[in-house]
Amino acid sequence: MIEGLLIFPRSGATRPDLTPPGRSYRYVVVSKVFILVYDSNGTGIFIVRILHGAQHLARELNGDDESEGD
Repeated sequence: MIEGLLIFPRSGATRPDLTPPGRSYRYVVVSKVFILVYDSNGTGIFIVRILHGAQHLARELNGDDESEGD
């Protein structure tokens, strides 16, 4: 999977509804339940997060910690 992204770094889907402003993240589903969030800088990829599909993706990616610490 990751080797394929190194060869074709733009193969992941774009999700403007999930991507924080000023970022250019791409999204790939791994093992049917995990979402690999990465950025491609032209010379390689940078894995931003690996999230479970059941998580609130927008909140996780935008750093909204309001629900933590209860």
